Amino acid sequence: MPIGKLPIRARTATLFEIEGRERVMFAGCDYLGLSHHPALIEALIRGAREHGISSSGSRTTSGNRVVYDRLETRLARFLGTEDAVISSDGYIANLLATQALQQRFANALVDADAHVSVADAFRATRIRPKSFTSGAELREAAAGHRGEPLLIASDGLYPAACKIADLPLFLSQLGTAGGAVLIDDCHAIGVLGASGKGSLEHHGTHDPRIMVSGTFSKALGCHGGFVAGSRENIEAVRTQAHAYVGSTAFPAALGEAVLAALELVDSTASPLPALRSNLERVRSGLQQLGIDAHSQPIPVFALKLGSKERMRALHEHLYAHDLFVPLVEYPDGRGAYLRIAMCAVHTAEDLDRLQAGLKSALHSCP
Repeated sequence: MPIGKLPIRARTATLFEIEGRERVMFAGCDYLGLSHHPALIEALIRGAREHGISSSGSRTTSGNRVVYDRLETRLARFLGTEDAVISSDGYIANLLATQALQQRFANALVDADAHVSVADAFRATRIRPKSFTSGAELREAAAGHRGEPLLIASDGLYPAACKIADLPLFLSQLGTAGGAVLIDDCHAIGVLGASGKGSLEHHGTHDPRIMVSGTFSKALGCHGGFVAGSRENIEAVRTQAHAYVGSTAFPAALGEAVLAALELVDSTASPLPALRSNLERVRSGLQQLGIDAHSQPIPVFALKLGSKERMRALHEHLYAHDLFVPLVEYPDGRGAYLRIAMCAVHTAEDLDRLQAGLKSALHSCP
């Protein structure tokens, strides 16, 4: 099978056509299956007709659109923050946040497992980051910064590690000198919390010291990114972050699609219950096969089932049976693993095929 850049000819939320065959896909981050939802597609088409393709300028000059302002207001209401600002994508969102925060912070403690965009964002500022790998390391490092403003940064949800960040612990280590927490919620938005509103809802906190960055390109099925938090912090993004002031906004038509996604997730028609039902079904199936499966509300299973050679054989076996479960090997020291990603619109037949395929693969690749 092809390795690396896949020659995908066409796809839906759960299927793609590759090498002349249609295969069921358990990959990517379209957790709610919204990338092909009719309401979002119609909103995008309507938006393109109204707004054209490009905003053709920075929002601080001639590139603003009313839809951007509406989206930021709606997003802040969705997340439960005072304000929000959009960005071209989730990677750049972290740069916006750190460029704004560098006016207040000289030092930051950063979870060593945080997304590379977090580390890259700090490298582009004057803030001096120091990594931590555990709660004990965080407490020890924070103790060395008592009496000064301290910034703590982390992902909200780590799919590969099946880990949810300890946000209450982060807040407890800020002290009284005006600290802040930056949470990259790219994988948590649409997934964590009773109604899928991310880390703030999951932990039941809306502390103004928390700044949330994220993307619309995963569970929300669209494109673009954002930063949300207190009015003071978001105003700092708008006035002090060069990546905001000097960038053209993403197409306004995409803003219409994101608004449609937020309305859907925030309604009784939300696909989140279906995602969680599929998650429970796959978890039970893995356990029946003797595979250790996490109990977190995370729609990804990262499976290490022996050597890299065995996992490649398992991956190839599944692919030969028209099931795509990617073999992932990032340069992060975690080694190779099979990544099963769930989607709300996977059917019962899809999940039965996955279960049968895994059973066959495990038998054929001892």
